[in-house]
Amino acid sequence: MPESAVPTWMAAALCATEGRNAEFFVVRGQDDRPAKAVCARCPVRDDCLGYALDNGIAYGIWGGTSARERSRLGATSPSRPEPVEAHEVLVVSRRGDESDDS
Repeated sequence: MPESAVPTWMAAALCATEGRNAEFFVVRGQDDRPAKAVCARCPVRDDCLGYALDNGIAYGIWGGTSARERSRLGATSPSRPEPVEAHEVLVVSRRGDESDDS
């Protein structure tokens, strides 16, 4: 990605600074919890998730979600070949976070 095309929010992403010991592009069966723990504290988590959803990114941990989790949120499906807009999914994602706490 050309430097001019890098979204400005990425400079504030914790994965770029303190997340260097966490694997954000895990393979099946690999523990993704360290990466998700970094995302949970990140000030640009919503921007990151929105970027992944808006661009149909189907691999890696983005905004605290795996590709499978983003798919479950309805980001893409056979009946919906285009990714939904991020704002349509952020509320659903947050509801999932709340249910994890209980």
